[in-house]
Amino acid sequence: MTISQEGNEISLYGTIWQGDGPYIAKELRSRLGNIAGGKKVRLHSPGGSVIDGNLIYNALNPFKKELEIIVDGLAASMASIIIMSAGKVSMAENAFLMIHAPSGSINGNAKDMQNCASILSEMEKNFITKYASKTKKERKDVEKWMQGDNWFSATQALAEGLIDEIVDEVIDVSALNASGAFSIEAVSDLFKDDFPVAVNPEKQQPTTPKMQNSTQFNMSKIQLSAVSITALNLSDQPTDEQINAAIAQLVNDKKTAETNAANEKKRADELQAKMDQEQDAAIDAMIDAAVKEGKFGADKKDHYKKLAKADISSVKEIIAALPSGKRLPHANQSNNDSASVAGREKWTAMDWMQKDMKGLHALKEENPDAYQALFNK
Repeated sequence: MTISQEGNEISLYGTIWQGDGPYIAKELRSRLGNIAGGKKVRLHSPGGSVIDGNLIYNALNPFKKELEIIVDGLAASMASIIIMSAGKVSMAENAFLMIHAPSGSINGNAKDMQNCASILSEMEKNFITKYASKTKKERKDVEKWMQGDNWFSATQALAEGLIDEIVDEVIDVSALNASGAFSIEAVSDLFKDDFPVAVNPEKQQPTTPKMQNSTQFNMSKIQLSAVSITALNLSDQPTDEQINAAIAQLVNDKKTAETNAANEKKRADELQAKMDQEQDAAIDAMIDAAVKEGKFGADKKDHYKKLAKADISSVKEIIAALPSGKRLPHANQSNNDSASVAGREKWTAMDWMQKDMKGLHALKEENPDAYQALFNK
């Protein structure tokens, strides 16, 4: 099943495949919770998994008082249960509704089949309760709908109390057929043979019964969950060829994205390496020039390089302030009584730059000898 939204209207279209429930329920709770006031859900589905359908029903039910479900084309089997979650149910004049008992299939022994029958019986009771609550009919009257497939036009559904209103057609049935959606004839054929219970005498381990409120489609066909259909940008019930093509395109797009990302990283690394190389060259040139001008000795080059790599702008300013042509006194010859130096006699130039750049500038004004000596250690 697929979910989409336009404004305050949400559309649920397609088969309720096994595994759709958690995704659709989560999306419904999030989307409906963000819609203020009246909420509308448009539905078109031949039914599907009972368990997943129940999850969808439970996600819709808390919004019952302000929720309207509109059947655009078909609400068959489990989909006819989902519409019971709404406070108001509408149907397009040319839409249809179909009710029947839940069905399932199993391979196993007699006990396995008894368990399967018991589960189906409990599901059937639950469905009868929901139909009776909506229509205000006696349970014995609703139980008749559990025999075979019971089809209702919009007019018949309104007369039975299954819906509350008939609305103008919103989707042309012939257009749906042309687009590969469900026709009434095709869906009717689907419900002719409800999962026969089969016994496999060679099977040693019992299987878990598969429960659905509609007949399975051809199981040789690839089946996708709602999450996968959305991720692959496919319509409901895509062909195997469409699925394979979408997956191939997805793989190709992933490889292309990975290649592009690798190329971008390579270009970024090359650019960073070039910038680092250019900065190193600029630092070397600045320090070599300072040594040539006699601002400090060659033995201090590595010291200044280390400082410059941390903050080249500050070191450039410091070197520019150093006098040329003479060696500077050591820090222990400076006026250590200066307020800017007191308690910081062991600080290196790097310490000053990292911890108190403002104080370093003050030291330059108050005690030039101590300031210059920092860079000759």
